[in-house]
Amino acid sequence: MEPAVGSAEYEVTIDQQLHPWTKATITASEIRQLGGMPEGAGVMKVDLLEGTEERMNDSDVHELPRLEPGKGIVKRTAFRRA
Repeated sequence: MEPAVGSAEYEVTIDQQLHPWTKATITASEIRQLGGMPEGAGVMKVDLLEGTEERMNDSDVHELPRLEPGKGIVKRTAFRRA
């Protein structure tokens, strides 16, 4: 279950959709669950600045920038189904 948008301190972009998130880190397994992907589906981490993609292992942990009220955030990383 996703947290309410106003209560989330972080956002995660998965398959071009924003999802609120309450922790400073996220794993490939959590990305699959949050994005509604089937268990075992591959997860790609997309660096939006460099234009590169990297397949995530289940043990990989990605740190997320905290949202600050009134300030926009530049999305540097997105995730998609592999």
